[in-house]
Order: sequence, then structure tokens, then C-alpha cells
Amino acid sequence: MKNYVNLDIQQARVVNGQIIGEISAIDEYGNAITNISQQLFDKAEFSRGDILKIQFDNGDVIECQYSKTYSDVPVGQYVGLFGSSGFEIAINQGNCARKRNLKIHTKVTISQK
Repeated sequence: MKNYVNLDIQQARVVNGQIIGEISAIDEYGNAITNISQQLFDKAEFSRGDILKIQFDNGDVIECQYSKTYSDVPVGQYVGLFGSSGFEIAINQGNCARKRNLKIHTKVTISQK
């Protein structure tokens, strides 16, 4: 019989107008990919161009623009956008995971500023 490990992974959700999820992957560029879907952004009524407040369970808080592409913000600025795997938290031409010490399973709370 094999021993299985029970992972405590929760579905992303909207609570009181905030989206709560977690980082599911870090790509080779240091972008933090979350388990948050476009449908949750629609449910929370977030729109492109909104300034988002993102709080991580490591205590860090950042603000970023919800954008369509990385180049929608100046080089070095935080940006939030949807990639092929979900909502990404990134720095235009930077490494967000390294700068903010983000890891897989870091909890994320997103609200409008």
C-alpha cells in the first residue's frame, strides 16, 4: 500500500468583494501564477485598469494595475494579468517571486484599492 500525502489546497473564492487564492506555480521569469480564474475577477467586478491591492500571507502588500499585457505598465512596475494558467502577479521585466520572497502555496488576497 502506498502512503498518500493530503495537500491542503483550497479553491480560490470571492469573499466580501475580495478574491482569496494562492500561488500555484512560479515560472522561469519569477511570475507568481495563482489558482484564480477570470470568472472570479468577473464575480468580484474587477476590470482592466483597476489598481489592485494584493496581500500575501508572508505580510507583504503590493499595489498593481490589472492589465492585459506586461507592457501596459512601465518597466519595473508590478502588474496583474491573466496568462494561460491563471492570474499572474508579475513585475514588467523583473522577478516578482524573488523580490517578494514568494513561494508556491503562498496565500493571496486581492481587493480593489
